[in-house]
Order: sequence, then structure tokens, then C-alpha cells
Amino acid sequence: MEAKYYVVIALMLALIAVKLFAGGKPFDRPVRRARRFGHRGALSPLNGPQPPAGPPPDPEKEFFDGG
Repeated sequence: MEAKYYVVIALMLALIAVKLFAGGKPFDRPVRRARRFGHRGALSPLNGPQPPAGPPPDPEKEFFDGG
């Protein structure tokens, strides 16, 4: 029964040693990316009122009429 604990402890120490040699800090939390548009995206330009858009331009018209 005690052999299992020794194996688990050895694996944890090996994991910490590998992270230290790789340049990581094993006890630090992962760094999160900063939010771009405020809390839960409340300031996103996609959330604001947008003017009604007309019909999209026809790419074939420019191709065929352009010569």
C-alpha cells in the first residue's frame, strides 16, 4: 500500500522538476488573456446599435461590366 504513495510522490516531483527545467513556474496560475471589450464583451462594437445595411455589392457585376 505504501509503494503506491511513493510512486505518486515520485511522479509529482518529476513533474515539478520537468516544469522547473523547462522554465515554467509550477505553482503559478495560468496567465489569462486580457479582455478586449470589457466585462463579458459588453463594450464590443457588435453589441451596439448598427445602422441598417443596404444590399451587399454584387461582385459579378464589377467583374462582367468592368471589361
